[in-house]
Amino acid sequence: MTRFADPSVCPDCGTPLPADPLACPHCALPLQGPLAVSLFRTLSLADRLLAELRASADVPAPVAPARVTSPAAAEPYPRPTGWSDEPRRTGVRGASVASILLGLGALCLLVAAVIFLAVAWSWLGVGGRTVVLVALTITAATLGTWLSRRGLRLAAESLTLVSLGLLALDALGAENAGWLGQLSTAGTVSLVGATLLAGALALLLVSRLVTPQVVSVIGLWTLVAGVSGQTAHDQVVLVLGVLAFACLAEVGRLRGVTALPWLALVGAGTWWAALLLVALSDAADHATVRAMWAQGHGVGLLAASALLLLPIPFSAARSRVRRACAAAAATLATVALALPGMDDGATTVAWVSLVLLLLWSGAALVLGERWKAVALAPMALSAVPVTVIAAYLLVEAAANTLAVGDPFTRTAGVRLPSLSLDAEPALSVPCVVGLLVAAAVATSVATSVTTSAGRRVVVPGAASVVALAAIATLALHTVPLWTVTAATSLVAAALVADAVRRTDRAGSVEAAGGGLVAILAIAFALPSALLCTVATAVLVLAAAAVAVTGRFLDARVAAWTVLPAATAGLIWSGAEVAAVDTAYRAAPILIVVGLMAILRPRIEVEVSAAVASLVASAAAVPAATDPTWSLSLHLTLAGALVTASALVTPSRAVPRLARRSVAGRRHLGPARRDRCPRARRPTPCRAPWRCSWSGCTASGTTRTPPR
Repeated sequence: MTRFADPSVCPDCGTPLPADPLACPHCALPLQGPLAVSLFRTLSLADRLLAELRASADVPAPVAPARVTSPAAAEPYPRPTGWSDEPRRTGVRGASVASILLGLGALCLLVAAVIFLAVAWSWLGVGGRTVVLVALTITAATLGTWLSRRGLRLAAESLTLVSLGLLALDALGAENAGWLGQLSTAGTVSLVGATLLAGALALLLVSRLVTPQVVSVIGLWTLVAGVSGQTAHDQVVLVLGVLAFACLAEVGRLRGVTALPWLALVGAGTWWAALLLVALSDAADHATVRAMWAQGHGVGLLAASALLLLPIPFSAARSRVRRACAAAAATLATVALALPGMDDGATTVAWVSLVLLLLWSGAALVLGERWKAVALAPMALSAVPVTVIAAYLLVEAAANTLAVGDPFTRTAGVRLPSLSLDAEPALSVPCVVGLLVAAAVATSVATSVTTSAGRRVVVPGAASVVALAAIATLALHTVPLWTVTAATSLVAAALVADAVRRTDRAGSVEAAGGGLVAILAIAFALPSALLCTVATAVLVLAAAAVAVTGRFLDARVAAWTVLPAATAGLIWSGAEVAAVDTAYRAAPILIVVGLMAILRPRIEVEVSAAVASLVASAAAVPAATDPTWSLSLHLTLAGALVTASALVTPSRAVPRLARRSVAGRRHLGPARRDRCPRARRPTPCRAPWRCSWSGCTASGTTRTPPR
């Protein structure tokens, strides 16, 4: 008896499987996971269906004999729809032959007309020439329209092209005869373009041929080019040209043709690009508020941005296209509004960009949910100069603070040097606030951060960044150094104080931020030993607070890592304030951090204490009068501390995470009949070829569950 669902063999190659397989040892077929479960269930269903089919075969049902009159009538499956016994025809159809012949005939007619005109043009008068050209034009157009209705498309296209070419010759002949006055070259080009456009649109009203669609675009292109060469208001002509191409595209859409809308859109895009280049050049040459808006040199940019909104009414079913057009228009309008301040210095650029950034941020909040993304592009463009100027001021403030002097060479009352900046120092805080607002708005567009948990995370961080920007503004002036270091240390203390009271995961991030700010305060305070001692004491207190009262393991590990090194720095800077010789500063560091490692035998504390002791000893031993005696002293202290640590803590306990994981397994209890003791999940088991417990409904074995 055949069996499909057999957990003892591979379902692919039939190789016998071991007791607890992860994959087939022969063909490497995976035998666990959702796909394996689905395959096993399908094979089990096949077993049941086979059993039912075999049971139904025991009592055969009476079958009426079928009359088969011929072999052709005994088809097991019906023929597909559209099947025909006729042989498939190959070769060129008769209609195609007629179209080719008519096309060749139209070409011969055009050549004959040109030859006739070339020979007879000299003895034909003006009236004869006019009659011949008009008759040929009307005849070709009429025949082309008639042939298109008869289904002879190629011949119709050829004759339509002939008629439009003759129409252009009619316009040139009328201008050459002086019927339209003395026209310039640009006027003649405009005349030919207008004539072709009118004739193509007239033919398009009575047919759907491709030739009138292409010629109408060429005619409009020629018309716009000719008109732009006759006037000095080229931007106005370009705007009208873009609108004309848009109207031509809408005519093609309403007429139901396929080529004209796309060709017209290409023409509109080309002339819009020309308008953009001309408008940008004009606005860049007159980049002042008075010249751009009072004298009208910036109107072209606004017109170009407004023209980008043209596809919105005609793309109601394509919301992405509408939003993209609106975003592009808003971005170009932002460029037009920000351009007048580009020549007035970095301060003006920053204020203009900041105002635009806040305006677009407010627009993103006011707009509906579907249109919020439209404001993101101009927001990003406005944020670029704001970010550059804010970064420039912050870097200059940090460099000015660090350039006070070498470490431990200045007094506590030293003042910062004066600076000559390209931007106003007071811009630091407004720029940072504007960037924070824009970031909050942009983040709320993608994911909501307005929940209470989000506010608890974002508000302290944003307040700290604004405070640091204010400190940077202070550092750009000639103020005492202690004001900058004290303010930075206060920000660090505030972050740590807020972090230790938290119970959520953000406390670790906030504590890490406070530690980084405290280290920054130490870097600012290095020129003065007293200021460095105070800043280092703040870091020691912050690390101790997090290590003792922190709620999360990663924050405590980081705090215990920083605490020995910070304590060593505090002792060293305090010894500098007390005028202790450099040779005697490492001994108290060894004792303090060694006792800390003995009292808190954790790997992070011991490693940090060892590194701090090594650095302090490397700085103290060469400064001693007798380096050999100093080295022996420090080695003795280190050996004693290491020995004491080994005696006090002979073995290391299991880390807390491991203890939690071991203890967490105790609540599982004894094996239950409704849970698989191997996969530890409710039955049916998701690994039918891996689990051999009889309680798993997906398994076919009869083993008893383990005790």
